[in-house]
Amino acid sequence: MTNEQAVRLGEFIHEKRVQSGLSLRRLGDRCGMSAANLLKTERGFIQKPSPHTLQRLAQHLGCEYEDLAMLAGYSLPEGLPTLPVYLRTKYDDLSDEERRQVVSFVDFLRQGHSAEGGG
Repeated sequence: MTNEQAVRLGEFIHEKRVQSGLSLRRLGDRCGMSAANLLKTERGFIQKPSPHTLQRLAQHLGCEYEDLAMLAGYSLPEGLPTLPVYLRTKYDDLSDEERRQVVSFVDFLRQGHSAEGGG
């Protein structure tokens, strides 16, 4: 895992924790880790959180384990990350707004619409 990957993973975990309304201590308690270690993970100082830690975080943050694993640089034998995480990992030069637009467009297409206006 590179420093850049660790930072992206940490930012993702932080965003999910804030969205969930959880404090560092509360999420740490739920996941069996200290608030200090969780803060280090969110800041990108933990280079390779264990898969077990990522599973516990995913469970309590309401996100997919595959998303966290991909951000952490683990290979995924089964399952794929969600589109927003894939875009964040593969196309890190896109802004958050650009990623939202891509996801919105893909959702639009999946509903049976086409870019040309057909249905």
